[in-house]
Amino acid sequence: MSEAQEKSRLGYGCTDGDRSCEIYSDYNVLKQLPAFEGVMPEIIKLWAYFGRRTVYESGGFLLRQGDPIGRAHCVVSGKARVFFDKEGQEFPIHTLKEMDVFGELALLAEIKSMVCIQAIETVVTFSFDQKSFWKVYAQFPRHTKRAVEQIVKLRMGWQQQVMKRHIEEAKNPERVAVLVKGLFV
Repeated sequence: MSEAQEKSRLGYGCTDGDRSCEIYSDYNVLKQLPAFEGVMPEIIKLWAYFGRRTVYESGGFLLRQGDPIGRAHCVVSGKARVFFDKEGQEFPIHTLKEMDVFGELALLAEIKSMVCIQAIETVVTFSFDQKSFWKVYAQFPRHTKRAVEQIVKLRMGWQQQVMKRHIEEAKNPERVAVLVKGLFV
């Protein structure tokens, strides 16, 4: 991908107030996500319209453990560390990178974060909230069940990957128990 294409994909080059340029850029990001594979372009365009971009500087928190999540997020650029905090002790879980998705369960229910997510470098996310999610699917009711299944499969796949990696790497069974509790409770 050329530098110009990359900047366009990330929304650079859009003049302030050029919402159509931003929507087009966000649409291009969303349609690349495996979670949206097979989703009608019309639905993806509506998500791009209802969504928003947020920039987090290095060291900033995208989410803190216990905070309401409120939105599903896609990392457009940058990296963030995911960790579980137990009484001031940090247990690293994962590093989010470009095109990773988090908070998707917030589209289905009002929930609080089980982990902290902190930017390692400047992070740009694209997100949309539960209200917008259901507003889109009210227009496409035949596709709602598939969308909910995709969200659940995405989350379950991620949890399986993380658990497998941590069990393989675990030197301390207590650490695995804390991670299991943090991911599933």
